[in-house]
Amino acid sequence: MTDTQPGSGSAAPSYTSADLRDRLEHLVIADLLGPVGGLEELVDERSVRGRYLVGMLAPRGSSGIPEEYDDADPGGPDSEDGTTDAPPPKAAAAMLPSTIGLTFAVAAEASALCVTARWGHYDRVMVEEECFRRTDGGYRPVWQRTQVDVTSPPIPLLHGKIAPWSPDPERPDVMVQGIMRKRAAQWIVTLFLVNGQEEPKVRKDSAWVFQPELVVESSDGAPIFQRRALPHEQLDLDEQLMAMLYRNQVEFAVGHGVAVDAAVAQDAEGRPIFDRAVRVWTAIVPAYEVPQTTPPQPSDPGYEQLASLTVDMQTLAEVPDGHFATHLAPLADSYAAWIARQERRLGYRVSGIGSTSDATEPGTLHPDPYTLSPEPDLAPYLTAAQAALANCRQALTRIRAGIALLDHDPQAAAAFRFANRAMALQRVHSLLDSAGELYASVARRAKADMRGGVWQVSRHHATSRTMLIATAIRMCCTWVRVHPM
Repeated sequence: MTDTQPGSGSAAPSYTSADLRDRLEHLVIADLLGPVGGLEELVDERSVRGRYLVGMLAPRGSSGIPEEYDDADPGGPDSEDGTTDAPPPKAAAAMLPSTIGLTFAVAAEASALCVTARWGHYDRVMVEEECFRRTDGGYRPVWQRTQVDVTSPPIPLLHGKIAPWSPDPERPDVMVQGIMRKRAAQWIVTLFLVNGQEEPKVRKDSAWVFQPELVVESSDGAPIFQRRALPHEQLDLDEQLMAMLYRNQVEFAVGHGVAVDAAVAQDAEGRPIFDRAVRVWTAIVPAYEVPQTTPPQPSDPGYEQLASLTVDMQTLAEVPDGHFATHLAPLADSYAAWIARQERRLGYRVSGIGSTSDATEPGTLHPDPYTLSPEPDLAPYLTAAQAALANCRQALTRIRAGIALLDHDPQAAAAFRFANRAMALQRVHSLLDSAGELYASVARRAKADMRGGVWQVSRHHATSRTMLIATAIRMCCTWVRVHPM
């Protein structure tokens, strides 16, 4: 789908909001972490550390302060009085990280790992291009980036320290180190990328490691990464409930001075296998895709009863006494059906588990818990699942009691109607405010066009005017409904 600009014969691509968001995220990360100019970028600044804010590993003995002038960029003194700045305190230098790492769990049947180390190395170079020419006719030096991207040979899983590995022969003091430990039915592995270089007197940034990353996978691409074994029987009930709710959000690795991420394994049909991963890696700028939260709709399987539920606030503000169950009971009925579906997932043959008050209703009994056959992913959390369903049944009882109270207590019904009327009015005023802001924006644009002698109404104006008219009609209808003649 394309969008044509007024007055031009060319068509520009149209982007969705998701495309624009992803593009913005990419630009922000590139600006903070780099390399914004590509893997072989040129940085025309005195210091690369002055260009980027995150993702830097300091060399040993680093002062933390970039040199203001070096032998490749002659200049004057550092301070106004002709003296150099005092070195930073040792505490400041001690805060500069020189390593990043991660710890993860590997299945006992795995035999070896492959580690990929990536980072950017910057060095001063002279580039004879016009954009880098100085006023004296010479060329100023710039920082040239070189990408380092090396994968290790398979590293066997053996108890003890891992032999240090230098990915880049030209910089042997940048190493990958680590240790492996056998714990129960898993290997616990810790790896670090260490910048052990000495900081030079000049061109200090050449000894720094930028945009570092460690990637770990098996030598054959198998899903060998597991959740770290946790003794559920030692957790209290609240912790068991949290573990059950987030059982598909597995922590495959823990970062040291850095965030981590993982690629979840998939079965033959492309469905995720939540408790296995094929790859783990460090992430300087962590990111997480937050799923959109939407309420169930009557068109969704199992929620057909919601079709008769009333959610319009103005309608609820006008319900007469004794008729609230007609409008609100479908919510409780749909919730009860959802609870029954969860009970069947635990193998309950009869609905109504965990609620003494429901045991007297027809068809609700308490079966022998030893006969339960829960779904495999819920089997380790049976106690927590039963407690959660008991809480759901209690909440259902309270919802039904509240609806019954509205039908039997005129004062409660009046308060409920008043609350819904207040919220409906607030919604009307919010829409009116939005319409006013839209009208003001269109008016400002129209005045600007008139001052510039532009009388042709663009498609943007037409679209905005259509939105304004539609909003005004909706406001009038709502106002008439709220304030009948």
